[in-house]
Amino acid sequence: MPRLPFITIPGLGLKVLIDSGASDSIMNPGPAYDNFKHYIFQKPFTIKSLTQTITSNENISYPILQEFGIDHQVDFHILKWHDRFDALLGSDDFHKLGVKIDYKT
Repeated sequence: MPRLPFITIPGLGLKVLIDSGASDSIMNPGPAYDNFKHYIFQKPFTIKSLTQTITSNENISYPILQEFGIDHQVDFHILKWHDRFDALLGSDDFHKLGVKIDYKT
């Protein structure tokens, strides 16, 4: 099975998948409510994939990468999306954070 690129957020134990093919960042409801309930805000959004379109309105804005020295707020849409990962960091946030992906190493 291929290994997917992810980071673990120290102190929270959250597994965050790094996905250069996704534009939006997403977090499962359980970790969102358990760790960030005071940072949840309402703003409608729509996520489209090959198989479905989901519309909802719960979001989080939080500097989740702060323990790595990155203070930028990352906006996550709250959706049930994966059983093995708590969140997905999409490419829109890569650009905001100045992240560069080295596909060769």
